[in-house]
Amino acid sequence: MKWLRPKAVAEKLGLSQTGFRLLQKRDGTFPKEVRISDRHVVFDEDDINRWMRAQMHIKSELLTDTQEVTNESNGTQG
Repeated sequence: MKWLRPKAVAEKLGLSQTGFRLLQKRDGTFPKEVRISDRHVVFDEDDINRWMRAQMHIKSELLTDTQEVTNESNGTQG
């Protein structure tokens, strides 16, 4: 298990630190932080990677559904 500080998680996700904090607040599925002291929190890298894979899967399903709707409205199959 590898621990990541919030700044490293934000960089991994391609977000600013502010954007990362907003994501944490708004996305109920985002992995919870682990408090290692009064002033420091970390995240389990495996949990972050699983969350990222789940997000890619959801996005892939949405794109597939969108393509099917577009093809149906155009009268094509795909």
